[in-house]
Amino acid sequence: MEPMIKRMRVRLSVTFGFLVLVLYSVGALVSLGVFQQGLHRSTDALLVDLLSEVRPAVSTSSERPSLKDWDRAARMENLPVLATIQIFDPKGTLLESYGPPGVGVLTKGRVHVSDEAGDFRSVYQPIMRQDKQCGFLQVQVSTAHDDRSLNELTTAIVLAFPGLVGLVAFGGYLFVGMALRPVELTMDLLRRFVADAGHELKTPLSVIEAAIETIEHVHKEHNLSELETDMIRSASKRMRGLTEDLMFLARVEDPMRAFAKQVLSLSTLVEEEVQEYTPLAESRRLKLEITSNEPLEIVAEPESFRQLVSNLLSNAIKYNEPGGSVFVSLKKDGLQARLTVADTGIGINESDMVHLYERFYRADKSRSRGAGGAGLGLAIVKAVADAHQASIEVVSTAGEGTTFIILVPLAASPVSREKKPVERSGA
Repeated sequence: MEPMIKRMRVRLSVTFGFLVLVLYSVGALVSLGVFQQGLHRSTDALLVDLLSEVRPAVSTSSERPSLKDWDRAARMENLPVLATIQIFDPKGTLLESYGPPGVGVLTKGRVHVSDEAGDFRSVYQPIMRQDKQCGFLQVQVSTAHDDRSLNELTTAIVLAFPGLVGLVAFGGYLFVGMALRPVELTMDLLRRFVADAGHELKTPLSVIEAAIETIEHVHKEHNLSELETDMIRSASKRMRGLTEDLMFLARVEDPMRAFAKQVLSLSTLVEEEVQEYTPLAESRRLKLEITSNEPLEIVAEPESFRQLVSNLLSNAIKYNEPGGSVFVSLKKDGLQARLTVADTGIGINESDMVHLYERFYRADKSRSRGAGGAGLGLAIVKAVADAHQASIEVVSTAGEGTTFIILVPLAASPVSREKKPVERSGA
């Protein structure tokens, strides 16, 4: 699977997993809230029922309510009193309390006593005698049981979270892979089409070039203008370059093709490419200079990595101004080789940065056409970098210049220690 599809699959899987986990978290919080409210309503309903049972047993003497008779009867029958039952006077002063210790305050709902005693749910109602209020009857019960149930549910939700993360990640990755399969097939068909089309174009291009040589010979014999043949030759040369770039790009991005990588002296390769491009730079009145070239080795396919360096130098020269400079640097950066190609050219607008590696995209179309560019150079750079587990950094300011930084694992680093695959026929 090519790197772009892999990155897309990972991003979509992460997004899918994140959304599922957010929904799970929201659902868990809502469930806990609903469960807690249900416990409160259930407890309050039990307390109201208890009030209804105890209320008839309240006696009044001298306009003072009392449950002493009820308490004596309960003791004689050995009936356990599981809830706190209290009698208050009309002013809210506690008169009597039965059962477990509770809160000696007239209150409703949840009330906190202390960290040791915990919380209570409390319900009360007025005690009426001859249409006159003579006190209050209050019942309370500890929320320890409800809190324990709520904590157990919370613990179950939290413990299920890691397992859910794993299942969502695995399922999301498989699901996204199935969804992206048609995209992979389409891209594979397009890649093969480009490769096949490139092969088919080679033959007519060879015929055109041979015909041009014949026509030029005739023109020379009859002293005719060679303007038309020069135009045809230029167009043919440009088409051949485009065909070769497309075929190279298709070959690099082919997931079925294994690279015949080998230990490669990157410093030697950089020096050779700089020497090759020096005449072109001088013809355009540019200074091409190696500022640093440490002897570093990488594991790479020589042909494709040479193309990467070549395209970076070509772009730096192509989009530069007369009198400008191109600086090349190769240094060790930890377990990586840091290749830098910086120019003092026209730079790249911020709006064009997102399209930098798109095929056939050119920020300055008039300049690139004049220089013979087709907009495939940086697409090839990106494809080669991905194939070698290298990263690309770009720093550019319009009108001031552009710096490309390639970070590629050194031959001695764990990342690049791999078995050399047998190269299969490419596109």
